[in-house]
Amino acid sequence: MKITPVIFGCIVVILAFACQNRAKKDDMLFAGVERQLKQQPDSALALLHTITDPEALGPEAFNKYLLLEIQAKDKSNNDITADTLIFGAKDYYLKRREFLPAATAAFYCGRVRYKQGLMEEATRAYLEAEHLAAKTNAPNIKGLIQGNLCTVCLEQDLLDEAMMRGKNAMVWFNAAENHKNEIKAMLRVGNCFLYHGEADSTLYYCREGMALADRYQIPELQVITRQNIAVTLLERGNHALAKLFLQEALALSKEDDTSRAKIFLSMAKVFHAEQQADSALYYIGQSQASGGGDPYFLASLWELQALIEEDAGLWPQALESYSKYMDYVFETFDDDRSAALLDIQKKYDYERLKSEAGRKVIRTQYTAILLLCLLVSALVVTSYLFRRAAHSHRKVLKAEETVNSLMAINKNLASNDKIRYQFDILKDMILLEESLSQEKREKEEWLFQKVYKIMLGKDLSKKERLYQTLNKLQYGLYDKLRERYPSLTEEELYICCFACVEGMRNMDISVILNISSVNMVQKKRSEIRKKTGMSSRGNFRNFFDKHLSKRITE
Repeated sequence: MKITPVIFGCIVVILAFACQNRAKKDDMLFAGVERQLKQQPDSALALLHTITDPEALGPEAFNKYLLLEIQAKDKSNNDITADTLIFGAKDYYLKRREFLPAATAAFYCGRVRYKQGLMEEATRAYLEAEHLAAKTNAPNIKGLIQGNLCTVCLEQDLLDEAMMRGKNAMVWFNAAENHKNEIKAMLRVGNCFLYHGEADSTLYYCREGMALADRYQIPELQVITRQNIAVTLLERGNHALAKLFLQEALALSKEDDTSRAKIFLSMAKVFHAEQQADSALYYIGQSQASGGGDPYFLASLWELQALIEEDAGLWPQALESYSKYMDYVFETFDDDRSAALLDIQKKYDYERLKSEAGRKVIRTQYTAILLLCLLVSALVVTSYLFRRAAHSHRKVLKAEETVNSLMAINKNLASNDKIRYQFDILKDMILLEESLSQEKREKEEWLFQKVYKIMLGKDLSKKERLYQTLNKLQYGLYDKLRERYPSLTEEELYICCFACVEGMRNMDISVILNISSVNMVQKKRSEIRKKTGMSSRGNFRNFFDKHLSKRITE
């Protein structure tokens, strides 16, 4: 009986020593993660994941683990949509009145909601983070909050608010001497002015960012700022100066840098604007040689090549390029689907570590996911083999395959994306047909009729379906305009709708609406401005966004 208290005391001392030793090891590990977080987030994440059971940590260490993990995942571009435990970490720090980690956690709550596509909830989380950060002396987190609020406002077309938030981010990042993020904030503000149609202000902020990138020798931003300046100059029609900045960007980029592909693509766009098809196609070739396998980029590249070939009258090549463009569009949806499956698998792998009881359920779910992956793989392989076999058929079968592939993609698209694709393809087909001479149109009539039959069926004509699709794409803009401005004719109403479509030229409008000339379209636009009270140089989309109760497009 006398020995028992002694044994019990020894056990308590050993346990206390073990706990103290574990806490020291955790502190050392977290310190190592924080050191690597800025420059090597992948390594920081790998170091964190050496902890096999994070929930076995104490509350303080566990919440610190959650905060460091989501920062490392976000900085290394890993998916964070399932990291909702950060909401509990925010509440934990709020109760302890630790405002800096609470503000950081609230900021990442906003990042999770943003990645989930929930813009209103993301905005609320960022505003809460802003309120908490105001109680700290941490300019960098304040800059991050303002910069992300700028991004959210831009996506919701709140340009004035986005501009204000972007300028705030510049101030805070400057105070934190985080010049890399300061330059990125400058570029966001420049984008706000570009959306406003104020290209001079856009160039000012891009040039300021370029000067800062040159001063602090930040190579990637030296390239990006010059690219942005070139794109803005291209919008203004200053092709010569745009080429100079793109050449500087090429000189500053590394030979093995995949970003060079985007510079080559921008150069191709400049030559396309100058109607130098040979030079444009040369730079597209250079872009293809250095662009890697990113399907999103390759889709843009093949789309531009198709437009150049179409303008040059190379109709068979243009049709082939459009086909490749659609193949890469299809591939982007496959990539998104595979990434979603991988995220689900990772989520269940993490849950499996929680308890022995949960492991049996997770194994069942894991098996189901593997079966789903096999099913998706079989579908993809079947689709690939089908397209490969179809290549040996005649041109008409090629055209049918391309359109049927588009229809298959539409089933997997979000509703508004589907409508946008239908509109773009139908518009391009109509413009392509109208651009042909009478002789060529009659010769190729059978091919166009075949494509229209697949796309339209027999209910509506091609232009009726185009108008109907445009009205859906713009949330009933035609109906709203007819109700708000009864003095506008039907032709003027459609001119308003087409003028609000990004990239729609007066020449395209004149072709689709059978208006005699581009000058006549411009004249009618002037008459519309008078009837609606729009300023003589007012932007149609901005004006109707402001004066109608709902937005026009996404």
